Amino acid sequence: MPVLFLFAIAGFAVLLLLAIGWMWRRRSAGHSANERSAELDTWIASSLEKELGVALGTRGDDARGKRLASTLRGDPDPELVGIIEEKVRAVEVEFVRYAHEADSAVTLHLRYENGDVGTVVRRLGLDALPASVRRDLTQGGATHAFLAWDFPWAR
Repeated sequence: MPVLFLFAIAGFAVLLLLAIGWMWRRRSAGHSANERSAELDTWIASSLEKELGVALGTRGDDARGKRLASTLRGDPDPELVGIIEEKVRAVEVEFVRYAHEADSAVTLHLRYENGDVGTVVRRLGLDALPASVRRDLTQGGATHAFLAWDFPWAR
């Protein structure tokens, strides 16, 4: 009987830890790269195309430029994916909105492995932002929000 009781307590403890872990992950995940916004994704792909075009030397090479554009929009070219993965450490998106503004400043930070950072800034309406970012900036009282962005082949 005592052994059965210990197994029941251990089982309950495991279930409790799993539930706490699940809730913690949901809460700490914040803004997910899986959260999509068509207008934001289009701008990010276009901005990355320009930034990476310089870094990868695709400027002036129309064929390679088209391959890069296609890769960034979901049709990955294995050669370019390998080069991008070697050169790029992370893509982060920062959102800034102040109470008196009706839109948000969106900054794309392209962090390279060598320490360089490419930055592109644009203003977007709140309706173009992912839902959780918009919610934080309008209801949560935050003025800044961040989103890690994944390349299409990594989603």
